[in-house]
Amino acid sequence: MKALWALVKAELRAFRRDRINLFFSMIFPLIFLLIFGSMFGSAGSRNVSFSLGLVVQAHNPVVDAFVEEGLKKRAKILKITESSNLDELKKSLEKGDLSGILVITEDAATDMMSMQQAALQVWTDPSRQTTSQAMIGILTEGARQYQIRVTGQEQLLTLDQHLLASDESNGAQANGLNYMVPGIVAMAIMQSGVFVAIALATRREQLILKRLMATPVTKGTILASQGVFRTIIAVLQTIILLSAAALLFHIHPRLQLLQLTALVLVGSAAFLALGFLVASLVRTHQGALVTAQLINLGMIFLGGVFWPPEIMPNWMRYVSQSLPIYYLSDGLRGAVLNYHTHGLGLNLGVMAAVAVVGFVVSAKTLRFEP
Repeated sequence: MKALWALVKAELRAFRRDRINLFFSMIFPLIFLLIFGSMFGSAGSRNVSFSLGLVVQAHNPVVDAFVEEGLKKRAKILKITESSNLDELKKSLEKGDLSGILVITEDAATDMMSMQQAALQVWTDPSRQTTSQAMIGILTEGARQYQIRVTGQEQLLTLDQHLLASDESNGAQANGLNYMVPGIVAMAIMQSGVFVAIALATRREQLILKRLMATPVTKGTILASQGVFRTIIAVLQTIILLSAAALLFHIHPRLQLLQLTALVLVGSAAFLALGFLVASLVRTHQGALVTAQLINLGMIFLGGVFWPPEIMPNWMRYVSQSLPIYYLSDGLRGAVLNYHTHGLGLNLGVMAAVAVVGFVVSAKTLRFEP
């Protein structure tokens, strides 16, 4: 028994001294809890809001009461823009300024006044499936709570969902993967660039870089070879992922090849520069591994890769918009699906700035000797 407890104590001491194991066993799950709790928990949901366009084609006391009780009292979640022009609201929805549109038609208003089942129109953008589903859920719950409080029934109001037509919508199809596919491409490009830090740190510890410097090969040539290699990998990843999405999941992107090419090249440069910067600041292989993984996970969960910023708490949106992968993901959605929040110039400009700063700083600080 003494031997058993001696071994257990030895393992605990080793665990306490192993910072990497300690981090991924204890701290990393806590980070996950904080991120997802902020996004989907009650504490974070107070800061999440959606923009709703509202068209009321006929007013009566019941309709007005529903608007006030079922919608406007949910002001912490719904930011309502009321208008009589449905076409103008559709344009705003197309641009991404609105999360959805609720239309109370004349027939629905008449049915609501007579306490009969009424169908309310909800317009959403099929390329923003996550946002659309959240919006439908909020409106459904608002209608349900209003009906129970006022009439004691739950089935009087129904939601009739309408999708923007293919020529109106920025997205290619009404498929939840539409949003995620460009984000996954951006994630692959990001990982290819950032993980160069691990390769450089490993070869520096093994003195491979030092031996190369004793040959006619220059430091610039070594770094350029990494850049060309990882850019080729990024291009291949983009082709493979988009082809797999089309073949396996029937997502047929509307490719804008010039934009796509520019985004892949500039995005690769931005994250390669970030990888060089990590290698210049972190001296050991283990340190580079942990740092690169932290950057990788931070970019994935906070950079708008898998879900739109609309469902994030306000503080998380600000963090998201400070990350380069946010602009790469947004640009790729524009080039692949013709849906984007920002213009191509802004997306390319932010990533180009990251690339320039990263290359300039790492050129002065990156060392090839341990």
